[in-house]
Amino acid sequence: MTTDSKRKGIRLPRPLAIFVWAYMVWNLLPVVAAMAFSFNATRSRSQWQGFSTQWWSGTPLSLFDNEEYTAALKHSLELAAMTTVISTVLGTLLALVVTRIRGVAKRPVNFILMIPIVTPELILAVGLYLSLTFITVWPFSVVELGTPAQVVGQVTYTVGFVVVIIRGRIAVLGDGLEAAARDLGAGPIAALVLVLFRLLMPAVLVGAMISFAFSIDNFVITQYLSSDSSTVSIPMYLYTNARGGNTTPALNALATVLVVTTLLAVALASLLYRWATRRESVASDVTGTVALSA
Repeated sequence: MTTDSKRKGIRLPRPLAIFVWAYMVWNLLPVVAAMAFSFNATRSRSQWQGFSTQWWSGTPLSLFDNEEYTAALKHSLELAAMTTVISTVLGTLLALVVTRIRGVAKRPVNFILMIPIVTPELILAVGLYLSLTFITVWPFSVVELGTPAQVVGQVTYTVGFVVVIIRGRIAVLGDGLEAAARDLGAGPIAALVLVLFRLLMPAVLVGAMISFAFSIDNFVITQYLSSDSSTVSIPMYLYTNARGGNTTPALNALATVLVVTTLLAVALASLLYRWATRRESVASDVTGTVALSA
């Protein structure tokens, strides 16, 4: 099989393709409709009355002129930024450590790291709330409900995904490159930083973007660990006000910001990974072509 034939892929049968497209439309149509009504000319969130940007800016009830909306948006971005930085650093370090563990300790460590991923988010949120509220020993006693607890909860939930992503990258790379650097005279730290970490950078960037996406649209953990109105995030505000009779399409605008930000984070993660690994893909294609020619 040639390289060109590999890239062509496999054509789906027409019924299966129709089913896939129908499923995608079914998922996207409600979201697109909700986003479209953020540009409605009237207060209605169900009947289209013409195009207008008044719910985004320019009126006291618009998204960027309403204090409650902007506070929720600001808090969500702050949580996402802190969670992304902490989860990425911890996840990278944990992935490096776990891949070097040998013996009987490897399986228990892997199991513990997977607990936040496989545990239902509601159970994790309740457990964190009870731990931070009723356990009075360190470190639980120093974390208060509100922004600190929300960051701790979101990091606990997202760090496992970062570990999985980076461990997958380490498994693809293998330990040959780091060993080669050691054979050429590099010390342990130099081999780790100058060789392995640079090659892990695509996975680190993807892990960061995925952490950001998970954080900014997280509701359950953020809700349980909030303290007052100053720690209300966008998902929390949407949940509280979505069914209110006095809400305006500015709420749709807030939801649009959440959707677009999440999609941009995921798209950026994909683009960064492709950009960072493009040379490896080219090298792989060249190697494969040479091997086939031989």
